[in-house]
Amino acid sequence: MFSLLDYMDYEGQKKVETISVAMLASTAVVGLVVGFLRQSVLGLSIINAVGLLLTFLVTLPSWPTFRSHPVKWLPRIESKAESTAPAPTTDWLSRITKILF
Repeated sequence: MFSLLDYMDYEGQKKVETISVAMLASTAVVGLVVGFLRQSVLGLSIINAVGLLLTFLVTLPSWPTFRSHPVKWLPRIESKAESTAPAPTTDWLSRITKILF
């Protein structure tokens, strides 16, 4: 199931950092040039704000391209104290997340 609220992997975080730096730097340069040529601080501010919002839209959700290298965890090793404990029931947080997402 597709969900934008899943966690992204480490490779996805690396991609997000590269994309966000490139987008913010390019919009800053464009905003500076346009603001200088038009002699308008308002134009510079608007271009930078739009660039920031576009960067948020592209990088904040956990798009599937940022989750293409899932982390493979080691299997759990149970100790003797854990094996004698009763099996836990489904907690309230997992029930709420199943309902909401």
